[in-house]
Amino acid sequence: MNAIEEPRYAGRATKSRLSPSRLWLYGIGEIPITASMVLFGLFLLFFYNSVMGVPAPLAGLAFAVGLALDAVLDPFIGFRSDRSRHPLGRRRSFMLGGSLTMGACFALLFCPPRSLGTPGLFAWLVACSMLFRFTTAVYRIPYLSLGAELSEDYDERTIVMAVRAVCGLGGALIAAALSFVLFFRNSTAGSDAKLTYANYPKMGFAFGGLLTLAGLIAFFGTTGHRDPVLVSDSARISGFWAGFKTAMANRPFRAVWSSFTLFYAAVILNATLSVQFFTWCAKITDRNAQSIADRVRRWSRLRGGVMDGVGASR
Repeated sequence: MNAIEEPRYAGRATKSRLSPSRLWLYGIGEIPITASMVLFGLFLLFFYNSVMGVPAPLAGLAFAVGLALDAVLDPFIGFRSDRSRHPLGRRRSFMLGGSLTMGACFALLFCPPRSLGTPGLFAWLVACSMLFRFTTAVYRIPYLSLGAELSEDYDERTIVMAVRAVCGLGGALIAAALSFVLFFRNSTAGSDAKLTYANYPKMGFAFGGLLTLAGLIAFFGTTGHRDPVLVSDSARISGFWAGFKTAMANRPFRAVWSSFTLFYAAVILNATLSVQFFTWCAKITDRNAQSIADRVRRWSRLRGGVMDGVGASR
């Protein structure tokens, strides 16, 4: 097999209708992806900059290191997942590992030791954000790939993508709303609970548990899925880099890649700066007001994402 060719399969699983329970159990697996994206964007920079006192340039540099890791890690995980022969399945084996670890890594992001100075906090942020990005990528990439393999039927695949998008939208709205309502209650007038360190570890462990639970539901909910039989299992690292180079040499692919990169950069920038803006510029400290404002913004943005996801499956 040529190093840059796609894997070939000897056969596909027998076509069968997906049960509603399997559809929704798989769809719940989208919650860790969207919920973590919302919480990561809303609170991480604010927490390290405004609560822990890490200078904004250092916090931004830590974010950039994680994003650079993602740029290479995501396609590499997809490459290895495509060629895996694990007994649990080439997608589900990765999903299990990612599910069991991403919740703990998320919690660690929001509970750095308070005794650390600026260099120590910067190192903690870099290390924990890289661990979190790695564990979520181990879960996310195979999970998204599994959705296209659950059925060979055109209409059923569209339903799979729609259910996944609806669950993802629900996860984003829950994260945006409950994070403010449950963990950032202003106990006294004029105070701002978002500036209290003790609230962040509670949020980290609570939502970390949710991420792991939702991932495990998707893992067990897809038990019995049969992978296509892989004819060639060439997993040499040279094949990954050759395929990556070929993809980037394709002009239409570069155009799509650039568009998505700019779009998600804008989304992340908007989410990251929103809490800073509401707190320091608009002077909004009431948790309900911020929660409602954020839900309105995210509903508008993610409603378009649902339509994009359904259209992409076609």
